[in-house]
Amino acid sequence: TETASETSSAELPDINYTIENLSLNNGVLDYTDNLTGQPFNYHLSQVKIDSDSISNTSKWLDIYATMLLNERGTLKADLGINPNNYYNSTLDISVENFLLPDLNIYTNYYMGHSLLNGDMYYISKSKISDGQIQSENKLLVNNASLENTKKGLYSLPLKFAFFLLTDKNGDVKLDIPVRGDLNDPQVNVGKIVWQTFKNVIGKTVAAPVNFLVGLVGGDPKELEELEFTFNDTIPSEKQYRQLNKLLDLEQKKEELKITMTYYVDKKLQKEAISAENTGKQFNEATGKDYLKNETDYSAYLVNKIGNDSLSTVDIIKELSKTIPTDSMATERSKNLIKTVSDYLKMEYPATIITVVQGKSEAPENSGAYPKFLITYGLLDEEDSTSDSTKENNTTETITKQ
Repeated sequence: TETASETSSAELPDINYTIENLSLNNGVLDYTDNLTGQPFNYHLSQVKIDSDSISNTSKWLDIYATMLLNERGTLKADLGINPNNYYNSTLDISVENFLLPDLNIYTNYYMGHSLLNGDMYYISKSKISDGQIQSENKLLVNNASLENTKKGLYSLPLKFAFFLLTDKNGDVKLDIPVRGDLNDPQVNVGKIVWQTFKNVIGKTVAAPVNFLVGLVGGDPKELEELEFTFNDTIPSEKQYRQLNKLLDLEQKKEELKITMTYYVDKKLQKEAISAENTGKQFNEATGKDYLKNETDYSAYLVNKIGNDSLSTVDIIKELSKTIPTDSMATERSKNLIKTVSDYLKMEYPATIITVVQGKSEAPENSGAYPKFLITYGLLDEEDSTSDSTKENNTTETITKQ
């Protein structure tokens, strides 16, 4: 026998419905939360929502929405969705004239930054197919400026990243692709977006030359280091051009802090000085160039020491015992550092590019030809004086030692 519920269910007719148009006009929504310990209030007004025809047989639904954001910015959205399967949908959003300081409560709490000024324009095109998110997001911020508050749950070098990303018009442009799988119960869309944003900022700061090179042109490697040979005592024409690019960059990015740190493997440097010294003796004795006559040079060294069982390196070392290679290596490094520093000052007296000697125990010295590694940072107002003083002190110490 049938139960009452089975009978009732069997007798229920199919429900057919059709809504020709669903719309909301001049809606208002006031949003408040206390996620950061401070109340965040946001006002949405002039909300307008329209949809196409909705029926029980609809396989796809399009919804259009516009609204005013906090009495200023505008949002337009186009949502397409399968009513029977939310894991298949599309969402296109455009935001204009969004006032970034509206988010200061969140930026302070999470990132330790205040967004002082800036209008945001945001375009997003997102598609979900069987739960797979594919979202392309473009962010444009006009006249963005930030300050650090030295707080925040997450440490992000956002100020430096924005500084690097700012173009000649003072605008910041970001492309933020977002990918994820909604079928995975561990996936959180908010975390995906946040992690993607962190990755973009991290990559920007980790490779600043990729953004700075656009201001001066050329190969990004030219902004990463100046490398010399052990025999070099002054920069080459190519290296002078690199130094000029740094000066050009400094003037185009006035808040950019540029540091040139000198490294060299002193053991290899002393060996090179010894080889250079014996090579000069060979040149004077034979009228040949030791660098171009390796066989004759080797024979000369063997004859000079009277022992053919030693390697060329050992023979050179033996013949150079009386030469003060240690002090010569130190002096050569000082002179190279001074030459680079003096050139920068001569070409641009107002430069605050810092030229320093790297620590002797630094791993960058191992196996290194003489080189200046170039690093970048953000020059705070306090740094302007201290860095200039530090540079002068460093140069003075280098030249007087």
